[in-house]
Amino acid sequence: MSISKIQPGMSFSRNFKVREEWAADRMGSGHVPVLSTAALVLAMENTAASSILPYLDEGSTSVGSRVELVHLYPTPVGEFFTIDLVVARVEKNRLDFTMTARDEHRVISTGFHRRHVVDTATFLERLLPGPGEREGDGLPVSPTAQELPVVDDPAPVPPPPPPADKLSRLDSDDFNDNDTIF
Repeated sequence: MSISKIQPGMSFSRNFKVREEWAADRMGSGHVPVLSTAALVLAMENTAASSILPYLDEGSTSVGSRVELVHLYPTPVGEFFTIDLVVARVEKNRLDFTMTARDEHRVISTGFHRRHVVDTATFLERLLPGPGEREGDGLPVSPTAQELPVVDDPAPVPPPPPPADKLSRLDSDDFNDNDTIF
């Protein structure tokens, strides 16, 4: 699997219109009809995944593994915005992008996105294991979504409040810049 056709400095851009279903009040991430941060992440991942697909070997795809962004300004439903991505780094099967999003008036977001190029068949084989274990490693398999019980009306369970003294002491040491799912 080669991604040698993708080089640092390559740039990709895609235009979007803020649809009603992408609004914070519709997605449940807020209470106003503006582009939700979740939809902004979706647009960024969509731009990256679809833009690099023509450069990948047949049988390969990419999966997102990291997103960092700052959502600076709201964009109302019906307005247009653009995602601009630049390939910042290519290392083995990993691609790092820098992102700028702008609407018709200003820059609305900046960020970082990481994708990994994988062989589609191998990825799916590992994702869809045989009965009772993941193929080859003997580890138990967690149930799939269809096997989980459905709860009609779960009672809300509020999270325990953090200790009062901890709230005032949060700083950058409480966050790990190296978090990743891979």
